Amino acid sequence: MAVHIPVLDIPRTEFLQRPKPLLRPRKLAQWLDSLPAANMVESGRALIRQLHLMNFSAYAAEERGALLRTLRPRVEGLIRTLTHELRQVTVPPSRSEETLAQVRQQLVNELAAGYKLIVSELALTEAHNNGSRRLLHEALFMAVKLLAWQIAGAYQLYQPEPVGAWRELNELARYSEQCGLHEEKFDDGSPQAEQLHCIDQLYKQILLLALTEPYNLMQGEAWEAYTFAGLWVEWLELQSANRLAMEGEFVIDYGRDSGPWYCSADDLPDDGRVLDLRPLREKINLSVSHALRMSRQQAGSPHALQLRQQRDMLLRIAEAWESVQARKAPRRTVSARIQVVTGLNACHYYSSRKREFTPEMDELRIRTQRDEARTDEPGRDPSRSAEVFVSAYREALRKDRRHAHGHYTRIPLSQNNISKHGMAITFVPDGSGATPSHVGELVAYRLGLRPGERWHIGVVRWLRQDAARGVEAGIMHIAQTSVPVAVRATAGPGAGTDYFRALLVPKQVSIQQRRSLIVPAALYDVGTQLTVNLGKRLFEVRLSHMLLSTPLFALYEFTDPGDD
Repeated sequence: MAVHIPVLDIPRTEFLQRPKPLLRPRKLAQWLDSLPAANMVESGRALIRQLHLMNFSAYAAEERGALLRTLRPRVEGLIRTLTHELRQVTVPPSRSEETLAQVRQQLVNELAAGYKLIVSELALTEAHNNGSRRLLHEALFMAVKLLAWQIAGAYQLYQPEPVGAWRELNELARYSEQCGLHEEKFDDGSPQAEQLHCIDQLYKQILLLALTEPYNLMQGEAWEAYTFAGLWVEWLELQSANRLAMEGEFVIDYGRDSGPWYCSADDLPDDGRVLDLRPLREKINLSVSHALRMSRQQAGSPHALQLRQQRDMLLRIAEAWESVQARKAPRRTVSARIQVVTGLNACHYYSSRKREFTPEMDELRIRTQRDEARTDEPGRDPSRSAEVFVSAYREALRKDRRHAHGHYTRIPLSQNNISKHGMAITFVPDGSGATPSHVGELVAYRLGLRPGERWHIGVVRWLRQDAARGVEAGIMHIAQTSVPVAVRATAGPGAGTDYFRALLVPKQVSIQQRRSLIVPAALYDVGTQLTVNLGKRLFEVRLSHMLLSTPLFALYEFTDPGDD
């Protein structure tokens, strides 16, 4: 079988002819000790300059490997720290976040370039002794790992995949397989929690992340999902198959600058492998069942919120791995202006036609009217009733004043396309915080700019930054309209809290034809009993089934407590 020599993006040959700087591992280690540990940006830029100088100088593969081995622990540690700092990055990033992201990207790129130089040199050597084979294995392992970090880092920032990264990654995976190195173990000194032992596992890890639809993940989840995917690589199989038999399967093409995709008849791979997800799906379903069981058992524990958040992320990942990525609903291209408001409070404000949120006073009025209907009851003390009312009035007024009554900005945006499930929009962030900036954010929107148009409810399904167009966002439709209400938990998770804004979705206007409530995230769970305050009447419901959960809101189907 012919071996495909990987074609890698490395410094041009003429630059490598200049004299190399006199560096030794011991001298380099002393220089590392002098870097300012407390200043990530300054240390990062110094490491970038050092790596860049080495990459554009002529070193033999063995010498380059020794120098990189000295620098690698410090560089990787800084990359991990920067990644942690960027876990809740905004879209678009702030100036400080952008600086951290640029330093991280350059560190990954320069360290990867050093190992790609070693691979390129040794790949042209016809025969390898034990030492050069070990060095080739190390360089392949690190190059694959760092290219995967490039891609995962782009997903974390909702940015496009780096041009050429998938092509290099696929070529290196194929080359390591042809050399028989893809399943050989290598210890790179990573923390135990994220340690994978061979190139095959590293490659499968980034394939699994790509299959989670990473632009649909919530802020901070992309890298968490990447680490999580490392726990599942042993249940993913890459299989050779007849080209025509790949239709209807997830595939990867070793010769293409692309991650995995759902294969159709008009997009067959030339040098492909089928991703067999069946063992993985069985395993993930067991984990989902376990997570659901644990969240119920630990409902009242101090770790309940964390368990629910982990459960919800697991459900989103499982849904992505279960789904078929071929688009089933056709999109229709449109060019229109729409108005959008973001966040549950803003959606409630406009759905209520800007009415003040006074649930405590509303409840007091409702209960007072009930009491007045019983004024003829024997033994009733009018003076005592007046005292109770005054006290209740003051308390209700105090609580209602705590609710935010600020001005919520509605903004005009450009609509690109529409389908029965939602639409895509484009906008340039204005820094006001009014534009969609988080996957999982609740939005209300109305077509056209006329005041009389009703507000529809949706959720930001995905975000993607585009250097030319600004930010693109996908809005998934939830309901044609909604009823602004207030809710307060009376039993179950969340009991004892005050009123919060919520949106009631009547059965006849929801996509799934279910009665449901949109409530703040992490407050309630299945089994919570709520008082729903419509302003003119109160009624009780029990949350029966979670339909959608994000870090910013949750959508629950509900039942009448008397139906249980």
